Amino acid sequence: RIFQGHQGLVWSVAFGPDSNTLVSGSDDQTIKLWDAATGNCLQTYQGYSSAIWDVAVDNHGQQLASSHQDSFLRLWNPETGGCSQTLRGHKSVSFSVVWHPQAALLLSSSEDKTLRLWDAQTGQCVSTFEQKLAMSPAVAWHPNGKQFASGSLDGLVKLWNSTTGDSQELMSCSMLVPAVAWHPQEKYLASGLQSGLIQLLDQDSGQPVRSLSSHTNVVFSLAFSPNGHLLASGSHDNTAKLWDPETGECLHTFSDHTDWVWSVAWHPHGHLLASTSQDHTTRLWDVQTRECCLVLQGHSGPVRAISWSPDGEWLATGSFDETIKLWNPQTGECWQTLRAKRPYEGMDITQVTGLTDSQKLTLQALGAVET
Repeated sequence: RIFQGHQGLVWSVAFGPDSNTLVSGSDDQTIKLWDAATGNCLQTYQGYSSAIWDVAVDNHGQQLASSHQDSFLRLWNPETGGCSQTLRGHKSVSFSVVWHPQAALLLSSSEDKTLRLWDAQTGQCVSTFEQKLAMSPAVAWHPNGKQFASGSLDGLVKLWNSTTGDSQELMSCSMLVPAVAWHPQEKYLASGLQSGLIQLLDQDSGQPVRSLSSHTNVVFSLAFSPNGHLLASGSHDNTAKLWDPETGECLHTFSDHTDWVWSVAWHPHGHLLASTSQDHTTRLWDVQTRECCLVLQGHSGPVRAISWSPDGEWLATGSFDETIKLWNPQTGECWQTLRAKRPYEGMDITQVTGLTDSQKLTLQALGAVET
């Protein structure tokens, strides 16, 4: 029997005590109660989340963009911690957000099967690019700013013209492609696969140049060092790795994380690598000594994303705990925490009568306060 109704990935299912009902939970922020015999949906419980999927600092370090579970993109002032704009247009989870290499433009990918190009000054969507299947979080600008690459759930890596919307298929495989990254000198495009394999593709022909094999689970993040001499990868095998992209050799494995590695990012000077993890931490690694030199702790949920400021003086992390934190990489101090306003942010329910304890807890989770 097929149970249809969720609008997002279904992460959990369980039978009720009587085995007559089935409960499912999805990242569309709903829990559904089903009749196990007929497949009918008996009840839908609606939730809310602004969990952060990605963060990106602009080229001047003056704006921070974030993508959220609630489908919105948000622009922040790092100095004040204020949200300056909310970009609305996606219909489902916003996965990735990346700044154009030269202009005040943002590119985002979403579970709603679209990529969108935004004017960061006006907050308007200027172009929409559609896919047949739901997007994966993989999206990356070409260094020339005229093209971008995307991965997808159907195993396609595509190269898009950002002006015309035309696309060409660079690679096709039978598995999810959750990570793509351009070499800074435009030598090739790296793609990370669900199997743990990393493919380096010729940017013109799409032909594999080299295969990098060492990870044992999905590769969720890729990043070339600023000079292009090294490639970093983060995987759900709980490790980050350093590679020589010219030979395909794995130079080192960072294995201190105790859970999935979600994201890797290079310091602008290339001497530090940062990795974020499902274990709620961000680690900074000295690339020369291969040692962990700092652990950033403070998030209460998995740390999904990371981005350095252009001068390397601070870095931003985004978490499923619905916060963005700004850190000093020298001291490990968190000097700013950003959080989107929740539906009932600041509402005082102290004197409200007739609420059950569970209703109060729900309202408080959505921002209400009780003094």
